Amino acid sequence: MAGFAEQPKTSVLHMSSLFHTFILCQLWTVYLEQSLNTNMPITEAYNITMNILFEFWGKVTPCILQLIQQSKMLSEIVSLHFLSMLEALLECHSTFVAKLLPLWTPVLCSNHIQLPGHLQ
Repeated sequence: MAGFAEQPKTSVLHMSSLFHTFILCQLWTVYLEQSLNTNMPITEAYNITMNILFEFWGKVTPCILQLIQQSKMLSEIVSLHFLSMLEALLECHSTFVAKLLPLWTPVLCSNHIQLPGHLQ
């Protein structure tokens, strides 16, 4: 994601890669959440999985913020994909959303994102 802003945005293929990136982020988050369901919260496996989740989003979130700050057009596209991913996670009753909201606050509070009414 970090090098995306430097690439030309004229290609539909290039722009659709951003969509697929957010889908993969969503898939990875749901996968980790499902693996947590097989472990008790007091086990080492549970803690390792939580650490993987927070490390992953700790690396991805700054890249999202960087893209949002590039240009108005890119900011709108990234914001749309981010909100779509967030809504999809909420629809599948992801418990991670509440845990990740503090990490995602800078993205959600960006002046480029307009939250839908049910997410405010």
